[in-house]
Amino acid sequence: GVAVLLREDLKLTSKQVGLLVGIMNFVCMCGAPLGGMLADAWGRKKALAATYVLLIAGALIMAAAQSFMHVFLGRVVMGVGVGAGLTVVTSYITEVSPKRYRGMFVGLEDLFLVIGISCGYVLNYALDVPGYGWRYMVGIGAVAPMGALLMLLLPQLLESPRWTMLQGQREQAEADLRLLVGDDEARKMLQEWARPAPFCTWAEVLSPKGTWRRQSLRVAVFIMALSLTGGIGTTTVYMGTIFATDVNLHEAAKMTSIVGGMRIVVQTVSSFVLVDLWGRRPLMLVTLAGATLALGATAFAYGAQAAMMPYKFLPILAFNLVHSFGLAPVASIYPAEIMPSDLRSKGVSLGTMVARGLSGTINIMFPVAMDAIG
Repeated sequence: GVAVLLREDLKLTSKQVGLLVGIMNFVCMCGAPLGGMLADAWGRKKALAATYVLLIAGALIMAAAQSFMHVFLGRVVMGVGVGAGLTVVTSYITEVSPKRYRGMFVGLEDLFLVIGISCGYVLNYALDVPGYGWRYMVGIGAVAPMGALLMLLLPQLLESPRWTMLQGQREQAEADLRLLVGDDEARKMLQEWARPAPFCTWAEVLSPKGTWRRQSLRVAVFIMALSLTGGIGTTTVYMGTIFATDVNLHEAAKMTSIVGGMRIVVQTVSSFVLVDLWGRRPLMLVTLAGATLALGATAFAYGAQAAMMPYKFLPILAFNLVHSFGLAPVASIYPAEIMPSDLRSKGVSLGTMVARGLSGTINIMFPVAMDAIG
């Protein structure tokens, strides 16, 4: 809904709308390594605080924007915050979580992204105020990072023991780690951290030696790219625009909220139960088959100029649910599992950059293609 209202209010062209939407992925690619550098230099908590400040600033800049360039600046600032935040949060969760819950907590990161997007759909529906509704929609995005920034001041939220240990404060790191994971696991983690970490250069990542290393990297990058370029990125950011071609904005926002709410339910069940119960590969194969059928039905409905309800809406809903059912949770867990430990960190970074770059390109081109094709 924001893209439609923003375009009308600021008289934007299709190319400008596409650029505003797609630039987020490219800026995230730049923000990700920045987050890693800040986390190592300042500590995880201070780096998190910096990302929250960027998210707040980006939302407020966009809410007060009077031109395309002002909105573009806000999107760039927010994109840097998102990219840096994803890196810092993943590192922090890994370093403060008990080993038996670590995989689940990392998987929850993707789930909460879906929850946040879905809450945005609901708020867009509630804040559909004539004239300035889009400003409230983007401005309210500053509320959550403000709350998170205040939570960082709580003494119960400890600095990462891993970072504390790297600063030479072993006793403090051990004390914090015992509070977080218990005595036995703290002792094991400290022993592990004391050993030299496996390392490889970017040259070794881009040209890995050995069949298994090459294949694991290719599969990991392919799955991460497929997760964002198979249509979910476009339907997520342009869903309101797509629905608004057949119904009014209020109804489009309502339909988008329904899709978002159902995605939360499906991905919650899949993340907590099905990924481990069924296995990664079967779940992904079922997802790909279902997504192909749903996209084919969507194309057929639009080609036949069928009514939005139920012929267009149901296939779009089915595609979103099928993606959340399997490919979304698998893509957040499986790539890191199949790569060797020395390749894992940079390999995931490479997959993220490729996926974000392709998704951003598609999102930039979509409004232009929509005007040309219909």
